[in-house]
Amino acid sequence: MWELLKTIFSPTQYMPHGNCYLWQTSLVWLHLLSDLLIAIAYFSIPTMLLYFLCKRKKEVPFLGVFILFGAFIILCGFGHLVEIWTLWYPAYWFSGVEQALTALVSCYTALQMATLLPQFLALKTPEQLEAVNRELQHQILERQQTEQILQNIVVATSSVTGEEFFPA
Repeated sequence: MWELLKTIFSPTQYMPHGNCYLWQTSLVWLHLLSDLLIAIAYFSIPTMLLYFLCKRKKEVPFLGVFILFGAFIILCGFGHLVEIWTLWYPAYWFSGVEQALTALVSCYTALQMATLLPQFLALKTPEQLEAVNRELQHQILERQQTEQILQNIVVATSSVTGEEFFPA
């Protein structure tokens, strides 16, 4: 196990990516800043997803998909940080393991999305929910009007006959 870890993290067998760029400062900075900004963006997305889930946890359908997206995006961000690291330290085995883990989580997320897609498509849109709500409000109003008419009939019958037919 120790030998495996030494191999994964050993920088002695390879040269850093910076050598491939001939240590041209502008090219190294271009890759460093690009990877850093991408990583920051990738880490901010699951942070916002987590905030959203904390605020609406009981209201969120498909919680597992949110968690998978978060894991996938975090691993992508971590991959860009590893790219920065390999500019100076050639930990390519570590980079490969990180990419393999990202690939596994990405494929599993895609598989889950494909499996759940029919359920996603079956979700009602806000417009559809509003139309159903309007219809229900209309039915409630009709029921209330019918109840009022029946109450008027009961009162009128009572006043004509002098007897209460439908005591409350």
